[in-house]
Amino acid sequence: FSERSSDAFYRINDAAVRQGKVGLWYGTQSQLIGRLDDGMDLKAGMVVYGARQPINNVYGPEEHQNIEPYVVYQQGRESSRWIITDKMKEKDIIPLLTMLDYLYTTEGALLATLGLNKAQYEETQNELYTRYGLTEGSYYRVPDAEVRGTKIYAFVDTIQYDGGMLNNAVHSNRFFMMDAQSLLLIRGTEALLNSLDQWIWYVDKGLIKSAITNQITPDEQKIITKTQTYINEFMAKSVPPMIKGEKDPFNDADWQAYVKALNKYSPDKVTAIYQEKQDNLG
Repeated sequence: FSERSSDAFYRINDAAVRQGKVGLWYGTQSQLIGRLDDGMDLKAGMVVYGARQPINNVYGPEEHQNIEPYVVYQQGRESSRWIITDKMKEKDIIPLLTMLDYLYTTEGALLATLGLNKAQYEETQNELYTRYGLTEGSYYRVPDAEVRGTKIYAFVDTIQYDGGMLNNAVHSNRFFMMDAQSLLLIRGTEALLNSLDQWIWYVDKGLIKSAITNQITPDEQKIITKTQTYINEFMAKSVPPMIKGEKDPFNDADWQAYVKALNKYSPDKVTAIYQEKQDNLG
């Protein structure tokens, strides 16, 4: 890690990473495989592979160990949120809900995620596709020899290598839909594709999103905000000494002192608020 005077905490030492001095770090796709190898010094021959999120097998009691991550920095299962009010009774809601149902079928998911295939273009003669030469559609079924697991479709080259907004223009970006990304083949070496697979191995199904937060009252939000502010300040002061080795999280006295101090801010009140909203969802 490196420490900057403007930070209350630590950050990845990016300079050391790019000099080939670090063996394990939280990185990005731009660093994978041989992209850091410029032939100089420690970087000569440097290869970087993606790995899954580490699983705790050290901290806490046995029941808190060896649990697969369920809150991960990636897309979750909750999409955009809409509110339907009683004004909808004055509208023709059946076509809208029928369309949304369709977007949760495989055919609808492909249309919303990848756009029109060749047959759909030929049937509709979509003006946008015609203008940009997408007469083969925006995606196609790959040959069996190229299929990789569930990934059986690929974008045509015009979309795959588009440097502008054409990729976004050919498919839906606003409606509820079942995402068909798991069916989309990404081009690259086996090592690159395997690295990307490792990064999305776990499903983000535990992040607190709008289905819960939209239920929170103003008074409850005040409690949450106040508690988060206190805890963030506490963490910024209390965690760095553990990183520096001034405190030892494996030492019972140090750890219990940390937990006791943290609990003074009553995080259980926030947990209770979120739990009530989760229970409301059935």
